Amino acid sequence: MTEHIKHPPNKQAIDNPDVAALREQLQTLKKIEAPKEVIEIAEKLLRRAEEAAKRGNAPSR
Repeated sequence: MTEHIKHPPNKQAIDNPDVAALREQLQTLKKIEAPKEVIEIAEKLLRRAEEAAKRGNAPSR
C-alpha cells in the first residue's frame, strides 16, 4: 500500500471534535487490522472532513 505524505492538520481541523473523532476511529481501524477497503474509506472521510474544517464549513457539535 502506498504511504501518503502526512501533513499536519491546521488549527480548525484540530479544534473540530468531529475531525478528531474520525482521526481516532481511523487509528482504531488500523490497530484492529480492518479490511483494506474499510481503512481506505475512513481515510477518504477524514481527508474530506479536514478539508471542510479548513474551509470553515465543517459540522461541529
